Order: sequence, then C-alpha cells, then structure tokens
Amino acid sequence: MERDFAKFPDDVNGEILFRFYSQGVDLLSERIVDFIVVFKSKKEMKKFARANGDHMAIVFNDSFVDPEFPYELTVKRIMSPSYENVNEYEMHLQEIGHKYNGKTEGWGFFG
Repeated sequence: MERDFAKFPDDVNGEILFRFYSQGVDLLSERIVDFIVVFKSKKEMKKFARANGDHMAIVFNDSFVDPEFPYELTVKRIMSPSYENVNEYEMHLQEIGHKYNGKTEGWGFFG
C-alpha cells in the first residue's frame, strides 16, 4: 500500500495513523482516543485534573517511563482519529499541560 503523505504526513503521528490504516482500521469512525499527559509532581497533575476535569475524562496512572515526569494521567476523548484531530487535540493538551509543568507523552486507541 502506498502512503498518501497529504493524508499521513511524514512525522510520528502520520506514521502511526498510516500503520493503523494499512491494517484496515477505520479512521473515520469515532472512538475513544487516549492521550497521555505526564507531570513532574503529583501536585501539578492534580491541579491539571481539577482545572480540566469538567471538560475531559481523566484516569490516573503510574508512570515508570520518565523519572523526570513520573506522574501520568490519561485523557480520554471521543473523536475520529484523523491526523488533524489527533494533532490539534495533542497540541491543545500540550499547551494546557505546560501551565502545570506537564507535557504530552503520546496517544493511542484500540481498533
């Protein structure tokens, strides 16, 4: 299958979405997409959750991936996982997370 770089740009998100598409996953249907946001402190993570919990479904996790950002939460959003939708929401979370000493760490969904 040849990759359409207009639909699946040459970056991490484009690569991930192209792999899903190549496996026959329907990227037009809405589904729950999980976005990971990590924080330097539990206090900052809780502040983020309190400030944004009315607008997003949040699940707390333990993170052992990055010792500098050991506190992780998952933001669940119902959306169609198009390149534009994923990038837009990931950038939105990055902006909000930055205010609380956090950063996005990836996303995913179950096909």
